[in-house]
Amino acid sequence: MALLLLHDMRDVLADNRPDQLANGNEWRTPPLSGLGLIQTVNSHTYLLHDGRAESIEEAILLHGAEGINSRDA
Repeated sequence: MALLLLHDMRDVLADNRPDQLANGNEWRTPPLSGLGLIQTVNSHTYLLHDGRAESIEEAILLHGAEGINSRDA
């Protein structure tokens, strides 16, 4: 079973839907291994819980809160 980390994404990516221990600003993030195969496996490149990012780069740029330092780098 893969460990899903809980991340605070703040209002930028909030869906305002609690999920178990995660509040509406938090997401449980699956491991990123195999991310390069998303097009092959799923026939699309939509990322994030709601598919709003169409590429890895766009997903990174949408991050806030805990991801700001990585996004800005």
